[in-house]
Amino acid sequence: MALVPWTPMHNFAALQGQMNQLLNQFFRGGNGEEAPWGVSAWMPPVDLYETPDEFILSADLPGLTKDDIHLEVHDRTLTLRGERKPAAGMTEAHYQRRERAYGSFQRAFTLPTPVDTDKVQASMKDGILDLHLPKHEAAKPRRIAVQS
Repeated sequence: MALVPWTPMHNFAALQGQMNQLLNQFFRGGNGEEAPWGVSAWMPPVDLYETPDEFILSADLPGLTKDDIHLEVHDRTLTLRGERKPAAGMTEAHYQRRERAYGSFQRAFTLPTPVDTDKVQASMKDGILDLHLPKHEAAKPRRIAVQS
C-alpha cells in the first residue's frame, strides 16, 4: 500500500466544488432541467441617488418598453412596477435551459423629502430607465443671510 500525503488544498477544492454545485442548484435550478424557484421572482437592479436639487433613479429594464412599466409617486413613496414576458409562443417544453427571469415585479422606494410631482421626468433608452424627481421647493436647502 502506497502512502499518499495529505494536502489540505485538495480537500478545500473538493468542498468548494460541492458548495458551488449546491448554490447553483438552489439559485439556478440545478442543471437547467428543472425550473428554479426564482424564475418569476425578478427584481430589476436600480441606482437611486440624490443631488441638491433632485433624486435620480436609473433602472436596468432589458427587454421592456415604456408601455411595460408603470411609475407612481405618492407622498414620498416612488413605486416602479412592470412585467417582463418570455418570447411569444414559448412554453416550458421548448426550453433546454432557462436562466433569465420573467414575470411581474414591483419596487417601492421611500424618499427622504417630498418631490415636485408636476416636474418629474422619465425617459427610457436601450433598456435603461432614467427618472428625475425634482425636490419640492420647501425641501431644498436654503442659504439664510445673517442680518447685522
